[in-house]
Amino acid sequence: MAEREEETHCEDVPDLSDEDDDADEDQWMEDDESEAEKVLCLFCDRCFVSVEEFLLHCSSEHQLSLTRLIHKHHLDDYGFIKMINYIRSKKVTSSFVSSLSEDPDVPWSSEEFLRPVLQDDLLLQTARRAEEALTRAMDDLHKLRVLAQGLVLNSESGGRSLGAVCELREEEDQAYFSSYSHYSIHADMLKDRVRTESYRDFDVREQKLFKDKWCWTWAWHWDSLHVRR
Repeated sequence: MAEREEETHCEDVPDLSDEDDDADEDQWMEDDESEAEKVLCLFCDRCFVSVEEFLLHCSSEHQLSLTRLIHKHHLDDYGFIKMINYIRSKKVTSSFVSSLSEDPDVPWSSEEFLRPVLQDDLLLQTARRAEEALTRAMDDLHKLRVLAQGLVLNSESGGRSLGAVCELREEEDQAYFSSYSHYSIHADMLKDRVRTESYRDFDVREQKLFKDKWCWTWAWHWDSLHVRR
């Protein structure tokens, strides 16, 4: 009789295993993923979890490279935002966008295309983050120049060894950095061999100054846009 009561009692006890908890956790993770922000394609109804995935899709499925489009039309950050909003609002095809000439009078030139079509559009947010990163990078480069000038003034060697970096006057320096506030920054910097090599030589020569310090490396390239720190 006691054995029967014990069996009955055991049958009534609910299973307190971790299976239910694991199932709930998996469901929460799925819900979080479904609620995560997605990148909606400019030319079809597909969505992507990252800008990089969208760019690969755009290139392979729609035969359009946003990187080339940016360089073709010499787009700054506002021009890029206008273009994205124009494509979304007018629902034009990728072939139409590709066929546009380099005429400065592009169809997205109107200020009305600064207004986002999609709320929290990740493509537009990426452009804004890139602009902020560029501003920080320019500020860091300016600080580097000031540091180089200070070292030259206190150097026993006289100050000619650092070349073009320390020879820049304030107005020249401002114009130099301002000229890089657009999406073709890397091409222009690499072409500016004198200044680029001067900064490189300074970095190599004064490595101890940068030990345990951070610096920005900014790259405006839509196939792998990121800011390293």
